[in-house]
This record gives sequence, C-alpha cells and structure tokens, in this order.
Amino acid sequence: MSKLNSLFRKLGITPQNAALFEEALTHSSYKTKDKAAHDYERLEFLGDAVLNMLIASAIYKSHPDKKQGELTNMRKNFVRTQTLASLGRKLELERYIRTGKSITAQDLYSNDKYFEDVFEALIGAMYLDQGLKVTEDFILRLLGTAIEKYDFNQIFDYISTLQEFMQADKRGLPQYITEPSGYDNKEEAFISTVTYDGIILGYGYGANSKEAEQNAAKNALEKVAR
Repeated sequence: MSKLNSLFRKLGITPQNAALFEEALTHSSYKTKDKAAHDYERLEFLGDAVLNMLIASAIYKSHPDKKQGELTNMRKNFVRTQTLASLGRKLELERYIRTGKSITAQDLYSNDKYFEDVFEALIGAMYLDQGLKVTEDFILRLLGTAIEKYDFNQIFDYISTLQEFMQADKRGLPQYITEPSGYDNKEEAFISTVTYDGIILGYGYGANSKEAEQNAAKNALEKVAR
C-alpha cells in the first residue's frame, strides 16, 4: 500500500480507505494472480457518472451565455477517451495499475482505454472516500482553466467521438458511405450515411466528403449517445 503514497500526494488527499484506491487500480486480469482481488469495473461505472456531472456543472457555471447544444459538445470533448487518458498519463497511473501476465507494460501504456477506465475508477474511489467537494476541487484543478478558456469556435471531431463511443460500448467501428448528393446547393454537395452492422446510425450533408461524414457522425451521436 505504501506504493500508493506518491499517488495520494498527487491527488492531494489522505485516504480514509486506501483499499478503495487499490481496487480502482486493479485490472480484471490481475485475478489470475489473486482470485480474491476486486477489479475497477464497478468504480469505473460510478466514476464515469460523477465525472460527467462535475464537468457538466463546471461548464454550466463557466459559460452562462451558451446554449444546450454548445454545452453538450463541450462536455463530450472533456469526457472523451483521449482527454481522460491524457489525465491518467499525467498522473503516471501506469506506475500503480495492477494487471495479470496477459497484459504487458507496453500494452498498458499504448492503450488509451486502460488509462480512461482507471482514471474514471479513481474518481469513483475519491468520491466514495473523500466526498463530492474534494472530488470536484480535484477535477477543477485538472480541467478548470481549460473549461473557462474553451474555444467554442474550434472544430469538433464527431467522427473520433462516435468511434470512441462505439468502442466503449463494446462495438466495432462504424462505416461511412459517402457520395455526391445530386443537389445544386454547394453546401449539400455530398451525402454520407454512417452504419454499424447494417443498421443506419445517421445521415449528413456537406460541401465535401469529410464535412458530410462529420455531420453524419454528429447526427448519429445525437441518437446513440442519449
């Protein structure tokens, strides 16, 4: 447990129940070494909900002039896999994660999903151990400035976000069928249909194929990510 002391210093906490954090850092593969070990999946579930709520609250308070759609897109940007994985790497979570022999150090470090999952589990553990206020302060310490200075004019990558959503939901990659629309309107020169397993997820038009695919992914996200 002493190994976690450096992590607790980074988190700025004195834990009441250090075993919670040990659980948050335990991958299911570790059970091959210790069958009695609890993995991080339940804490990941809780942490995901806490993280979404705290980030949504910070966004709502920081940008009182923005509409729901703008706030939603901003929140998606802050809870996406790459963002959370980068926070996990910033905390050097790879030093603390317990895995079985089936997962190498290289497997761990090169996979954003591991870092995202463990970071969410860590938030779940912090919420249970330290309460909402301490957890909120920690999130704001990491993301508060970025939330306040967020550029709403930046182009949001809906394609990557949809891909991350599908993979997080244990599904494969969506497919895009993009072709000229036949319309005279230059802004709708192309139409893209995004599908998964033969099911249409969304449509989108655009002045070029890339724009049409982004709009199709956006349309799909509005449906599947509700």
